[in-house]
Amino acid sequence: MKRIGIIIILLLTTAAFAQTQIEDVSFGQANQTIQWLSSVKEQCSPCQEGKISEFEVSLKNTGDNDFLVNSISLIDSYGFVFASSQPGVFVPKDNEKNFTMQSVMPPPTRGNTLYYSVCFVFSVNGQSGQSCENSARQLMIQNNIETNLAIIYILLSAIIILMAVCFMMLLRKLDSKPKRQGL
Repeated sequence: MKRIGIIIILLLTTAAFAQTQIEDVSFGQANQTIQWLSSVKEQCSPCQEGKISEFEVSLKNTGDNDFLVNSISLIDSYGFVFASSQPGVFVPKDNEKNFTMQSVMPPPTRGNTLYYSVCFVFSVNGQSGQSCENSARQLMIQNNIETNLAIIYILLSAIIILMAVCFMMLLRKLDSKPKRQGL
């Protein structure tokens, strides 16, 4: 039953659009503000560490200024960029643009969850800036089965070696005891 719940959570996480963020980035002038919405759709089912995954990021310009997306990145909570693109795409106000990026799925940042944010470098009215989401998105990551099997193999090998050493020590101890001679 627990496994079915985890599978349902994975499907909901990967099939649905993730959180939507509104960002307001100001340059000190009232007419130099951008506002945007973003959504991310992960193309992995299940999402596994070390496997190639595709991310579709949608940016919607909800402000009054057009802007140019110079680069867009997915950055984990440790600041590691695990997917990026340099599209050079113009996003007029009230328009939405989609960006597709492929990446090797990074390890989870906490437990089985990858916490990450959408960030992008943009230009508006001749000035450049960077904008990132204020809160992190969450993605459930399934452990890579090969990694788990390798760990189990190493642990079992260590146990077998320890048992062999203990057995040899026991045999030496028994050999070193004086033997009783009968009458």
